[in-house]
Amino acid sequence: MTVSNNQTIRQAIIETLPSDTSLHGREPDKRSVYIPPSHLKALRLECSLVIGARGVGKTFWNAALNSNEIRKMLGGSVPDLSRVEVWTGFGERPKLDAYPDSDVFDALLKKDISAYDVWRAVLGRWAANIGFAKIPSDSWEESVEWVKNEPESFGRMLERANDYFGEQNKHALIVFDALDRSSAKWQTMDTIVRDLLRVVLSLNLNYSP
Repeated sequence: MTVSNNQTIRQAIIETLPSDTSLHGREPDKRSVYIPPSHLKALRLECSLVIGARGVGKTFWNAALNSNEIRKMLGGSVPDLSRVEVWTGFGERPKLDAYPDSDVFDALLKKDISAYDVWRAVLGRWAANIGFAKIPSDSWEESVEWVKNEPESFGRMLERANDYFGEQNKHALIVFDALDRSSAKWQTMDTIVRDLLRVVLSLNLNYSP
């Protein structure tokens, strides 16, 4: 193969790559979706925690998983992904009805509200959004207080959600991305992530996958 042919092939590969790789939460073009073998483990439902520096693909996969069409494509490599309903529990782009942004998080923590209860309120709003119960949602403080003061109602809500997905032979996948943006303070962010892991562990222990 000549140098000229090598250059032609290299240029053709470059031209097929997407010009904009910074999705900022937008759905990726399905033609640009490829699963490196090293990413397969992170996409399996039994993987509760994915650790990686910025730029390794976590936010890309968050956006991809939110696409029904792309999830069906991925089902060939990770079969469970063709049977999931995806919800974003935290992300790069603000979505205050679904989760608090860093400013709201800081305001809640300053009122001596634990990050653990904030994350449980995020679960409560998720369950309410798919129709299993109602939860006060005029503010995040209101949602958190309901979760704290109504533990039995909150628990039954999660039980109904778990039973529903089991009966439908489906899975609920809640993705928490861009957690480094949950606070501008490293120590606060560490607390926020630690309490999220407590919630995830509780779900793994109490509800079937």
